[in-house]
Amino acid sequence: MSKRWLAVLLLLGCLWGSLGFSIWQPSTGPLTPVHWSPDVQWITSPAPSHRFYTRHTFYGPESVQAAWVRISADDDFVFNINGRQSVIRENGALNSPKGLAYRRKVPLQEFNDTLPYAAKTGLNYVMASSPDWKISVYLDLTNYVRAGKNVIAIEVQKGTKSPRIAVEGQVLPEKEFSPINLSTGATPWKMATLAENRSAVRWFHLEFDDTEWPQALALGPVHETTYTRLSQRLFDQPVHGSWITTSAPWLYQTWQVPHHATRSVLRYAAIGEPAVFINDRLVDIQSSTQGKQLRMFDVTAYVKPGKNIVAVHLNQPVDDAWTQDTNEEPPSIFTDAWAESNQGEVPLTQSGGSAWTRDISNESLSVFLDAWAESDQGEILSAVHTDGNWHGGVSLPEKNQSSLLTYTPVVIVRQVMGQEFIHHFLGHPFLQCIGWYVGHQLMWWWLGCGVSFALAWGVGHLWLRGSSGSLVAGAEVLLPSLVLLMGMTLLKHRHGEGAWGIWFAQPGSDRTLLLGSLLVLLLSLISGDCPRWQRYGITVGTSALGLGLLFSQSMPPWLIFIILGGLVITIRWQLLTQLEDLSSKLLATLETGPAWQRSTVLGSIVFIGFCLRLYRLTKEDLDSDENTSYDATRGILRTGSPLATSGIWYTRGPIFHYLLALWLRLVGDSIFNARFFSVMFGSGVLVLVFLITRRVTGRVWIALVVTLILALNPWEIWYSRFIRFYQMVQFTTLLALWAFIRGFIDRGGRFYQYVFFIALTATLLIQEVSLTITPGFLLGYLCFAPRFRWQADWRLWLNAIMVMIIFAYDIIFFKIKCLTPWTALSASTSSYLKPHLLNVTGFLACFFVGPNRLEILYTAFFLVGAIYFLRRQAGLVLYLFSFVLLNLLVLTLLTYQIAERYAYSVYPLFIMLSVYGAIAISQGLIHTIKQGRFQHFPVHGLVSLCLVLLLISNLELGRIAQSYSQAIGRHNTEIFEYIRDHRQPGDVIISPTPSFGPITIGPVDYFLMGTWFFDATYWRDGRLLDRWGGGVVISNLDQLERVLETSQRVWIHVDDARQSRLSAQMLEYIQTTGKPVYDSFGTSLRLWDPADGWIPHTPEQGRDLGAY
Repeated sequence: MSKRWLAVLLLLGCLWGSLGFSIWQPSTGPLTPVHWSPDVQWITSPAPSHRFYTRHTFYGPESVQAAWVRISADDDFVFNINGRQSVIRENGALNSPKGLAYRRKVPLQEFNDTLPYAAKTGLNYVMASSPDWKISVYLDLTNYVRAGKNVIAIEVQKGTKSPRIAVEGQVLPEKEFSPINLSTGATPWKMATLAENRSAVRWFHLEFDDTEWPQALALGPVHETTYTRLSQRLFDQPVHGSWITTSAPWLYQTWQVPHHATRSVLRYAAIGEPAVFINDRLVDIQSSTQGKQLRMFDVTAYVKPGKNIVAVHLNQPVDDAWTQDTNEEPPSIFTDAWAESNQGEVPLTQSGGSAWTRDISNESLSVFLDAWAESDQGEILSAVHTDGNWHGGVSLPEKNQSSLLTYTPVVIVRQVMGQEFIHHFLGHPFLQCIGWYVGHQLMWWWLGCGVSFALAWGVGHLWLRGSSGSLVAGAEVLLPSLVLLMGMTLLKHRHGEGAWGIWFAQPGSDRTLLLGSLLVLLLSLISGDCPRWQRYGITVGTSALGLGLLFSQSMPPWLIFIILGGLVITIRWQLLTQLEDLSSKLLATLETGPAWQRSTVLGSIVFIGFCLRLYRLTKEDLDSDENTSYDATRGILRTGSPLATSGIWYTRGPIFHYLLALWLRLVGDSIFNARFFSVMFGSGVLVLVFLITRRVTGRVWIALVVTLILALNPWEIWYSRFIRFYQMVQFTTLLALWAFIRGFIDRGGRFYQYVFFIALTATLLIQEVSLTITPGFLLGYLCFAPRFRWQADWRLWLNAIMVMIIFAYDIIFFKIKCLTPWTALSASTSSYLKPHLLNVTGFLACFFVGPNRLEILYTAFFLVGAIYFLRRQAGLVLYLFSFVLLNLLVLTLLTYQIAERYAYSVYPLFIMLSVYGAIAISQGLIHTIKQGRFQHFPVHGLVSLCLVLLLISNLELGRIAQSYSQAIGRHNTEIFEYIRDHRQPGDVIISPTPSFGPITIGPVDYFLMGTWFFDATYWRDGRLLDRWGGGVVISNLDQLERVLETSQRVWIHVDDARQSRLSAQMLEYIQTTGKPVYDSFGTSLRLWDPADGWIPHTPEQGRDLGAY
């Protein structure tokens, strides 16, 4: 048996083993639909707005057993209660390319256990924000609710003017009082579209008067499906039981769990050093705790039907000082647990002879614990908690030996109170038993491999009737199943942070994948030549697996029937075979047919890309970098020099800015025309990609596929609509590479060599950081160019020297006439382009992962393809792999600022090599199967269909389409247009992003700089100014107060994305100064007028009122 087929069986066995282990012993709770109350409704603002602020007032009782809320917000939200700001928050709309529930400040409430990649990517992608409302968020309010007046205040924001929120919750007082409803739709919620304040009292403060706010507009019940991995019982189930203590080491209790329980949860708090076990498996351990935190765990994987033993071991801390002067109870513990029925009923807690036992010889230690098991409907089926029936003991009882054990009685310290704890959900405690987990995972891998080998031998033996090649023949039959599982594994990892990942996190998804792989196996057998009785038997087996899919509960029944019906039709009429024949004829026509056919297809693809780049071209407000380039270009139109409004030269990218100025001189100065300049280069890139790909692969259809993917790529679309040099530098880089291949590798003549040097010079003058591509060209010359001859090739060295001289002149000119002379407040006192080893993975993560794992599938094909072509010794293809990797390596070692846009010029090569690698590997796989015993199996159509579905799903075309009707960037231009329309003589403008001023209203007066600004200031006449409009820098509150005292009216621009750069005191000051006048997506505007009669004051900081 060859190593190839051995690898197939081992890999398939490991995948089957992983699925089996996940089905038998899931390590985390499943993602299940939320059952919203019929009274809960979506609410929104009566007036259309990107953002609204809503408040709900209720009056709390003297004591609270439990209080909770569940939130689904479309899209971003910030939750405040009783003046406590940002208790929980989500910030995804301002980071639209990111994944589902990105930056949600709620630990352990993600929709799966996948850790997000640390890729610091920007907003430079045409992708709508993820539907974060699909993942509901729970918050325990027990410690926040006070007696008397309480206020919940929530800010909601969305990229369209249709934000909404649904809230369900309750406050559970003592038993003699009725629950207090907090739900939207069932209780009154006030609404506003501006973040109002009354002097220093902000809109979310308890004392704020909202009597003039209108009622929220109800949109209807929550009919959409939202999901969560948490049980509602974690929050609405009051704590039951007592703090108990004893003189013995262990506390334990038996817990009877019914067979139909689907989830088990444990909560506990302890004073001392506790360790909690279920069935001898560690759940949690703490070194020292004083009982203030109620630690909650999902212990479904630990609990078995029938009798379970929950045990707590308490130790006395070595240092006794931790209990002194803290007014704490003596070390003790509290627990309770339950299991619920389908109707949500909670039975009485177990009591009787079974006892908890505790292992410590100090009577001061104490503990509280409760736990329960519940059904899939949230019904509690069985529960247990600490009470007076517990007993202590010196050891845990062995099986069937509890009657022989001597118990030590427990002492009840006091009854537990709901508001004494800070609730902390810690998820699933599998990491506490990593050895058990790894051991069982290995066992399942061995079992899966055994099944794959046994199945391969059985199928092969039956197929070949005892031939010696039974195992190989069986492996050939199993190969399509392996292809399916590998494709689904890649898809699952790719969408681990996206909305598609919701399906993979639902219960039954692993069963569906397992049954699906077996279904593919049976279809492979049906496609072969076998006796009629075998075919009938396989058909029956296929039908049984189809019914298994139907009951796996991971897909709706109608979708299962469609899939099964499609399979029946496909097999009956041999659709895959017909598709394979049709695709072969089409590809042959493209390769050998008339040139006009290839040109027509290419023209159609370029036209699609052009339309996507042109459609709603001015929808987005100008970005900060766009304002910079556009202002410099207008300076060229005014003076002939790239003079910014501030009066300094913008010397970067001279070719881009002068060509853009020429274009605007010809067609007219407007934002549309300026962006259309990039649209033309973005469309030209598609043509160059086609030419390069056709030359490298030798296949027209592969070149068309790569061109189509780039035409639909969200990163390519973004920069093709952007007033900046990135799209032009990508065009000239590809032009230089194409000319290099034609001139030096194909030796097509000096014309192409001259084109290469001209394109390379233009590339270096468009973006100076493009210097990082030159080592790649040097490597190509050393590998492919003929031996250098002075007499014949002196022109090459002359051209190379001229390129270096021109680039050196550009750098020297930049140094002399620099846009931002160094100041003491710059982020660095040295160049941002020099050798370093500060962050050697930053560029790799940005480029190879991307936002929401957009590039992870391409990266997998890129790396595997590199190995494949290395074995094939494909020289030109390997050179292009080296070209991309060498560029990333040089960027990593030379550039301090990590941004994926610096590698944008080689991105089309990365996509081309990834797709080519995927296609080459797929063709090798098809050839392998065709060489076996399944010549009639339509493997070409099956594998091609799988690859197409992978690539299409990776693009997320739905989010691209939605992005054209949704804001991606902040609407700062809209803010400055409002100032322009309402500005009065003598008004002063303060902004943290002054780059938006010169294009709309002219220079701003003051730059609220904050920290971590790169390339933002310059020094002139003893003042520190912003480089866009020359606004004076404000760096402390003393300076800001002086501006307010000496000005008539002050417009204060608040940019959400810049808030993290301001100190908390500065941010609070500007958000309470004046009154709000305008609010838009990601930004807002306030106006301070002396007529308001109040100026906020802070203690003098003793700061210099000048530049520093």
